[in-house]
Amino acid sequence: MVIKIFPVFLWHEITTAGRFPGNAKKIKAMRAKTTISDFRFEFAGYGHYKVTYTSPVTGKSWTAKTNDMPLIDATKNADDPKRCDLETLKRICKNG
Repeated sequence: MVIKIFPVFLWHEITTAGRFPGNAKKIKAMRAKTTISDFRFEFAGYGHYKVTYTSPVTGKSWTAKTNDMPLIDATKNADDPKRCDLETLKRICKNG
């Protein structure tokens, strides 16, 4: 009886993502930023707007009716709306 021994070398690629490639912390820099073109505004009566937010990544839509006119003025009627105002309006749409 002859016993043969085969040497086995395990190779592991060292990456910056962690121990296993592709499983670790996701890079947040790849997130799409909210812009004014992600929103649709429809007049829904005196002092009310129906705002629809569409996600640029997934294509899902959320709709809410709001009477927060300072926020509407800061986003819809502004030449260059602030990021925090857009994020607030997105939160209102997603939470109803």
